Amino acid sequence: MAKSSLLSAAFCRNTKIPKLHADGNGLYLRVVASGARSWLLRYRWQGKRPEVGLGGYPGTSLAEAREKAADCRKQIRQGIDPRDKTIRQASTAVTFSHCADQFIKSKRAEWKNSKHALQWSSTLETYASPIIGKMPVDQVGLEDVLAVLE
Repeated sequence: MAKSSLLSAAFCRNTKIPKLHADGNGLYLRVVASGARSWLLRYRWQGKRPEVGLGGYPGTSLAEAREKAADCRKQIRQGIDPRDKTIRQASTAVTFSHCADQFIKSKRAEWKNSKHALQWSSTLETYASPIIGKMPVDQVGLEDVLAVLE
């Protein structure tokens, strides 16, 4: 069985090293170069290694992240993919498609002709929307982005 509780609250608060920091049992603190931190849970599902976001740090504390991870692991044991439940619960959250539409609207004035907006819309609708379009943006993970690119 994997070790658990490797991180401390002080470490989470003070670390500036951009990488995934393991807490054990699939729970990680992701630190990016900008210093932003977020929690994610990696797990096995149907032969793949997906991940689900559990919230940003410090908004979600170490203790809360551990609780959320435990809830997700319980769902996995019950045959429920935590990503599906998260998507249903976060139906009021901002989706990738909504953000993509807002991005296109904000850039439309900068593009030299309307064809660019159509190309952006078409590409996102064809490749991204079927995979991550309805997902809350804070739940889009590396595996999801890779699926779009593939």
